[in-house]
Amino acid sequence: MAITDNTFTPEELDAAIAANPALKDHVVGGVKKLGYVARTADEETSFIGTKTKEIYDGLDKDIFDTSGIARNPTERTYDYAKRVIGKFKEDTTPLQQKILDLEKTIADGNGNETMKAQLEALQKKEEQYQKDLTDKDTKLFQKDVMLDIRDGVRGIKFDPSVKESVVKVLVDNATQSIISMAKEQKNVDGSTTVVYVKDGKTVLNDKSLPATAADILADILKDVVDAGHQGQGGGAGGQGGAGGQGGRKPSALPATLPATVKNQGQLMDWLKEFGLAEGSKEYDEAYDKFGAGLPLR
Repeated sequence: MAITDNTFTPEELDAAIAANPALKDHVVGGVKKLGYVARTADEETSFIGTKTKEIYDGLDKDIFDTSGIARNPTERTYDYAKRVIGKFKEDTTPLQQKILDLEKTIADGNGNETMKAQLEALQKKEEQYQKDLTDKDTKLFQKDVMLDIRDGVRGIKFDPSVKESVVKVLVDNATQSIISMAKEQKNVDGSTTVVYVKDGKTVLNDKSLPATAADILADILKDVVDAGHQGQGGGAGGQGGAGGQGGRKPSALPATLPATVKNQGQLMDWLKEFGLAEGSKEYDEAYDKFGAGLPLR
């Protein structure tokens, strides 16, 4: 077999590239022509950083547009969201003031049956308002945790001898384990931090600092990590394959978004309808393609 008659083995191709490094650019170009994404470790790091920044910038804009409260220059998005939500909880809203006024009027003996009905209706609205605030707080926390996990998975190169289906199961199990460990820690300066707690104590890394999701993933998945290529990107969804649910491929997606998809949350649900698994390479590429310009919610 020889590379000249198109019957070469992967080993012969590796040897040819080693002997003639200029072939690498042709190989990468050929891979891209087939529709695959090919990036160096540095390019992948830059790409992830850019996309992560876009997500946080979108969150910052949504929070500011909703609240009118600006983020401090050195403030993390999660801390910014917590501060704004906390202010909403502390400040008396117009709805809460109406409830207070009605309660006082009724307590003073000046109320009537209509006021009592109005008070009950306003109290139900307030209850729903507080529930919505709590739900938003929880979703922001979960998004922070999932971004931490996503960055950790992308920083791992798995042993190519381990089947991708096995890797996916291991990553999914590790993800669920890490999510269950995630807690919000209040710091002395009033800020909050995501930490991972096991047996009642924060998990620490080898520098005795609170471990990140990447630290914990590396430990949980150490038996299937390609130690010689750690840190070059990849992950459960980054080694090729359909990366979907039910075998569907990105080619099944329409060319444009339907009018019913108006924000990033709806986009996530829409992509899953086409069998794309969240966190897979195909899901991320479709999300990047269709998500540009969409508001968070």
